[in-house]
Amino acid sequence: MANAAKWEGWRVGNLRPVYEPILWFTKPYPIGTTIADNVLAFGVGAFNETAITTYELRPNNVLRSGFGPSEGGRHIAQKPVKLLMLLIELTTLKGHVVLDPFCGSGSTLVAAKATGRHYIGFDISAEYVEIAKERLAPDMFESLPGSRSEDNPVFVADRRSSHFDRLAGISVSHRKSRVRRSK
Repeated sequence: MANAAKWEGWRVGNLRPVYEPILWFTKPYPIGTTIADNVLAFGVGAFNETAITTYELRPNNVLRSGFGPSEGGRHIAQKPVKLLMLLIELTTLKGHVVLDPFCGSGSTLVAAKATGRHYIGFDISAEYVEIAKERLAPDMFESLPGSRSEDNPVFVADRRSSHFDRLAGISVSHRKSRVRRSK
């Protein structure tokens, strides 16, 4: 009993992190070229520093964007729309497509729509796909002028989903568990 009192208030492990890292991946560019060549050829790879200053006081690697009023609580891993808008504007141009293969309650899709990007979202949970669709309503499929309903889909993704296979450009053989890339 004396030993338990001695360790009152102590914990095993690390302190809770006060930040969440954001991983930023870009399409690799061919050996012998530069990231500038990649930007010119594909329109990706650079970042828009002006976008940071729209949302933050100064550009650095700590972003302080919290949830807006009554925004949170829709999904366990939900991110603030303002943060996602910053990241989308930082790395894409208007008219680009934002793909969220784990869209959950749709925060990334809402941010893409708000910043003038096309979006495609998948989630394994039909419940969360419905939440995402509600958040994108009433004009869910009209995020950009001239958009058709198939331009900005949100689907339940499961291994048997032909929508997922077709949009991802892959064909899956469930019997042999082989994946082939479509051309």
